[in-house]
Amino acid sequence: MSWRVSLHTQQRRALDLVDAVASSIASGTDVAVVGGGVAGVMCAAAMFVRGYQVTLFERADVLMPLQRKNTTRFIHPNSVTWPYSSLPSSTDLPFLNWHSAFSNEIADMIEQEFRSGFVGAEHQGINVNLATNVTKIENRNNKLRVTFKDGGDERYDLFTAVFATTGFSSERKISGYDRFSYWEDTSPIPIGSKFEKPSVAIVGDGDGALVELIRCAWPNENIDQLYRFVADKFVVDVEKQDLIKTEEETARTVFSTDPQGAQEALSTVYLGDILSPQGKKFLRSRYNDAVTMTLLSKFSQPFSPRASPIHKVLLGFLLSENLLTRIELEATGVVFRDDSYFVQGEAASGQIEVGPFSRVLERIGPRRSYCPLANDTFGASKLEAFSKDNAAEFDFSNSISTDKYGPAAQVRGPLSEVTPIETARDRLERYYRSNYPRKVAEVAIGKVDQNPGFRVIVHEENLKWDGPTVYAGYNIEYERAKGPPRVI
Repeated sequence: MSWRVSLHTQQRRALDLVDAVASSIASGTDVAVVGGGVAGVMCAAAMFVRGYQVTLFERADVLMPLQRKNTTRFIHPNSVTWPYSSLPSSTDLPFLNWHSAFSNEIADMIEQEFRSGFVGAEHQGINVNLATNVTKIENRNNKLRVTFKDGGDERYDLFTAVFATTGFSSERKISGYDRFSYWEDTSPIPIGSKFEKPSVAIVGDGDGALVELIRCAWPNENIDQLYRFVADKFVVDVEKQDLIKTEEETARTVFSTDPQGAQEALSTVYLGDILSPQGKKFLRSRYNDAVTMTLLSKFSQPFSPRASPIHKVLLGFLLSENLLTRIELEATGVVFRDDSYFVQGEAASGQIEVGPFSRVLERIGPRRSYCPLANDTFGASKLEAFSKDNAAEFDFSNSISTDKYGPAAQVRGPLSEVTPIETARDRLERYYRSNYPRKVAEVAIGKVDQNPGFRVIVHEENLKWDGPTVYAGYNIEYERAKGPPRVI
């Protein structure tokens, strides 16, 4: 699974996927994209720009259905990248750009450009099939037969390649009481509580949980402005930002073997003197004291390396100011009695129950499983082997240091405007040229200043190159040359 995920990183990963596989697909042939979320739309657009005949399948009756139905969740495109980069309020993609806004507004921005510039018979654009459920993918004489149903009988089409961008599995839940998924169009603060102050319990310590904390603590604040104040005004000391970077990278390295130790190490950073005095004063003055909050994490310190640093700065403030109750508990269930909710789970002392609460929000992430379509197509054993063999590559494809991702400002496409195909093609090529070499160098060999005029050449370990540096089964070599890296 990827390290930190956002709509913006999903778009970037779709571009990376297209760049990785397009050279092995015959130019101009028919390809299918299954799934019309943010990644699927970007994948379809990128393949179309590169000259392929693209058909997009989405089982809902709208594109980006999860994001489109939500009018209350505010999303910043770069909240996961700070302090590795600044916090620009817009994306820096070749096309399908958007700026920080509410979820449904972002979906509108992306779809407006997608439909205007990439879809439609007038320029032989992408064929979009909504309310269409893909039921099977099979090999047929060097083609892939995609079987689908759009309300009538099942039909099928043949494609040279199929991209499965079906998104994450459904959210994990510990009870049937939390009816509000992450993308549900609702406030985390309940209305009409029997308590003098509504009491909200949030289960989890990832970004999904911390965003709910922020929404409860500062419900009337502009989230974009809150992020920028933290990044630009309240944690401006370079030494403090460097401390966050160092400790985050260390925690990320040891998390798989010592998650408790990794989170405890991060707590010393975020519970320390990170925020400036004016930052603390500002956050106190805007804090919503009309709700009480409890965070339930299975770790003694809820500072997960998987959560964004900017969210953990705000979590550290809430804990330091005693504005949040923290309970170490691996939650296993929720019960409802006397018009209140109680969370049950395993603590250091054994099974316990905590509460009462007005509302319980379960934010423990998606199920770690492949979608039914992938399971039916490849089989569980092949998928398990694939995950194991490519674990390092999955991590590599969504590097924590996303400041190295972005192309120069002039490569950016317009926001919600039509991008001519030739312009889109030029931007995409420049995106790959400026983007990919630095990513390989960053992840493969650590903190290395890549000299201008050099490119990275990646060799499989069992081929001729016998270089000194090995990363995830690949040897890394630098060569003085122009142009993008090549994979041999």
